[in-house]
Amino acid sequence: MKKLIVLFAAFIIGAASMNAQNAQWSVEAGYLGSKVSMSTNGVSASVDFNGFYAGVGYDIPISIESSVISTGLFWDYKCVDQAAGKVKANYLRVPVHYAYYIPASETARFFISAGPSINVGTFGSTSANKDYFDDDDDYDDKVFGKNALNRIHVQIGVAAGIVFSEKFKITLGYDYGVTKGMDYPVSNRINSLKIGVGYCF
Repeated sequence: MKKLIVLFAAFIIGAASMNAQNAQWSVEAGYLGSKVSMSTNGVSASVDFNGFYAGVGYDIPISIESSVISTGLFWDYKCVDQAAGKVKANYLRVPVHYAYYIPASETARFFISAGPSINVGTFGSTSANKDYFDDDDDYDDKVFGKNALNRIHVQIGVAAGIVFSEKFKITLGYDYGVTKGMDYPVSNRINSLKIGVGYCF
């Protein structure tokens, strides 16, 4: 995992050195829906988290025409509220996407992008419904760690959207988990849907 983090950092630093003087910043926010999927011995289950994301995007032009490296730093908030209780989790997310722009009109451009993102859990909270558990149950209230959510997980994502007047952005994206989202001895991943808006400057 440490090697993976170093690789992400190398991508960002390398991209920033290509053409940083023409880079474009943006502020973005929107809905974040995540699904934690688990499977073992042919049995599968999933838990839906709802929340939002907000942060700063950074698009760096590269030598390929109409292309940029799209990265940034985003705060992801996820919450699930079920019969057993409530879980709230916060992450910092760094995407590294290749994005390609397609003219739509004199004042608008479509874009498509794809690439990995790394998610680092920061803090969270849990609250259990005591009526749901037997008196003999040992309830663990950790959000991140052993038998809980992994502190770090990686996703591969795609996104598409449109930019109006070089200022206003609408984005739809989906991220697929490629590493375990939870520290459980079963196959699991976190997939995420994002719908957001942004302002470029």
